[in-house]
Amino acid sequence: MELSEEQKQCLIEATEQCIETARQKFPGCLIRSVHVTFDVRGTKAGVYHPMQLLIRYNPEIASNQFDLFLDRTVVHEVAHHVVDQVITRRVRAHGREWKSVMRLLGATDIDRCHRYDMDGVKVKKQRRFSYHCGCRAHELSTTRHNRSQRGVVYHCVSCRSPLVFTGVNEHG
Repeated sequence: MELSEEQKQCLIEATEQCIETARQKFPGCLIRSVHVTFDVRGTKAGVYHPMQLLIRYNPEIASNQFDLFLDRTVVHEVAHHVVDQVITRRVRAHGREWKSVMRLLGATDIDRCHRYDMDGVKVKKQRRFSYHCGCRAHELSTTRHNRSQRGVVYHCVSCRSPLVFTGVNEHG
C-alpha cells in the first residue's frame, strides 16, 4: 500500500497543527515551522533533523497504519522539534523534557519506540560482525564494523578492553 497525496497532506497539516499547539503552550518562545518529507525507510517511523528544521516520515509504516501513525508519530517528532526550539541546553532525546512536551501536546502513548506492525514493511537487514574483548563476545553492525576497519576503536563497557574482530556472524 502506498501513502496517498491526501494522506501526505493530512500528515503535513497535523504536523503544523501540533506545532501551533506548542506555540500556544509556550507563548514566549519562537517555535519555527518545519519542512516535512516522506523518505524514511526501514523500521524508523519518523526522524527529526534539527539543523534542517526537517521532519521525515516513513511512508510505508504511515500507509499501513495511518490513524495510529497520525496519532503517535506526528506528536513524537514534533515534541523533538519543540524541545530543540524551547530548551537551550543539551538534553536526552527521549528524556524528561521530551516526555513533558509529549504530555503538553496531548500524547497518551509516551514511549520512545513505536510498536507498529512491521509486516510488509521492507527492512534491509545489516550483517553482524563478531568481536571479542577480555570478558565476552560482541556483535557489531556493519556501520560500526566499517568504522572499526577504518581505525575507530570500540571498547567493552564492562571490562573496558578494546573490541577485536573475529569474523562475520553467520546469523546476520
